[in-house]
Amino acid sequence: MNRKILCFLINGKELLERKDSLPELLSSFEILEVSKIIETAPGHFVLDSRIFVPPTLEIAKICPISEYFFFDTVLFYDNHIAEIFKNRKSDFHQFRISKKEAAHLKVINDMIKTYQNDDEEESKELLISNLLKNNVLHLKKVFEKSKDLGRNGPVSDNVPITYLNTAEAFKGLVALNAVKEKGVTFYAESLNITNRTLSNITRKVMDRSPKEIIDSYLIELGQKMLEDTGLSIKEVSYSLGFRSANGFSMYFKKLYGKSPTEYREFLGQGL
Repeated sequence: MNRKILCFLINGKELLERKDSLPELLSSFEILEVSKIIETAPGHFVLDSRIFVPPTLEIAKICPISEYFFFDTVLFYDNHIAEIFKNRKSDFHQFRISKKEAAHLKVINDMIKTYQNDDEEESKELLISNLLKNNVLHLKKVFEKSKDLGRNGPVSDNVPITYLNTAEAFKGLVALNAVKEKGVTFYAESLNITNRTLSNITRKVMDRSPKEIIDSYLIELGQKMLEDTGLSIKEVSYSLGFRSANGFSMYFKKLYGKSPTEYREFLGQGL
């Protein structure tokens, strides 16, 4: 008799390629965590995470640079960890994290992806449970440190649910349209609100302006594409909706601090 798998971690790009399996994934697990780490400038990162209980997701809102972690509560072997998760104050979290913290979370995700393909079910579940415990405790520590330092932690309890819903809808629109629509007005009009209202909402929920969120998404997407050495900088530029490689290079350097060429050299040094 086959045992039910208790978790499945996949990135957005792969999930889009396997979108026919989405209904089965949504019905097979109890929890979905959607997260992404965005490098907003060299050495500066933001972790964006959203929890859905029960899992819910539209294909049109799948973000290629996000990680999608489907899992069951039984993986919370440790009662303390289960209690932390149960008593969370919000399903939407956004943190400023260090380069070291970003690397730590990436290693955990890579290890989960490795172990989820293990044939030994019992050892696999125990290993992933321990990694999940590590992840929860690490994020709890990051949040507590962010409060101590006055940095941006989870959304405060007094944020209206309408703000949260609008912010989430805005992020979904950015993921779908940022390549063609880089201005704030398009998104405000799509949400039937003014630019000022959208700015108030994103600053309240995510501590960033709408333009900063659009730019962060494009820079992250640009980084992913530049990591593919089979693509020329000109091809990356056109894929991201820029009319010229020079225009993209100026945009990338202004926001990231390095030109696309310098970024590739940076990657080549293994830094």
